[in-house]
Amino acid sequence: MATKIRLARHGHKDYAVYSIVVADSRAPRDGKYIEKIGTYNPNTNPATIQLDFNRALYWVETGAQPTLTAGRILSYKGVLMMKHLNGGVKKGALTAEQAQAKFDAWMKAKEAKITSKISGLAAEAAKKVKEAANAEVAVKNAKAEALAAKINKDNEGCTDIPVILCVLNGSMMFTSALMKRLDFTCELASIKLSSYAGTTTTGKVKELMG
Repeated sequence: MATKIRLARHGHKDYAVYSIVVADSRAPRDGKYIEKIGTYNPNTNPATIQLDFNRALYWVETGAQPTLTAGRILSYKGVLMMKHLNGGVKKGALTAEQAQAKFDAWMKAKEAKITSKISGLAAEAAKKVKEAANAEVAVKNAKAEALAAKINKDNEGCTDIPVILCVLNGSMMFTSALMKRLDFTCELASIKLSSYAGTTTTGKVKELMG
């Protein structure tokens, strides 16, 4: 009986996961199988692969033919590399100990590449989060400056000066444009107006300072 190592699809339309199975080559793709030897989830980065290495190696060495995707998975996990080394042992080109040493060195280099990729992805994700936070702060600052400019324009020549209390980055402050028009410091204003945190209010300076 000709056998194949292939993927059997599970999950739903937008989130497919696969079982790695050994099946009769005549069986339908998601039909009955002889043995399940692992799982494959391509939705993560890098892809999540769980594989019974010894059973996969057994089936490959007994003639089971992997499909294209299954073959790439077996190569990625080192099954095809071990098959190649075992072939060299059978031919007398190297000993079992030498084959194992070669395989261990190959796996160590492979794991180092995977670790490096994961670290790079984590650093990139952290950078994007930081950039998004900086962009949000920039937008808030721009809105505060635009509001201050509008207030200044609307109150030119007026004695009743609106006071705008802004909350930026979790701290309370006056916009710099308005503070130039008010004859007291940000520090004093923050103390006097602590009860207005998170609000926008208008009033006479003498009322706020009284």
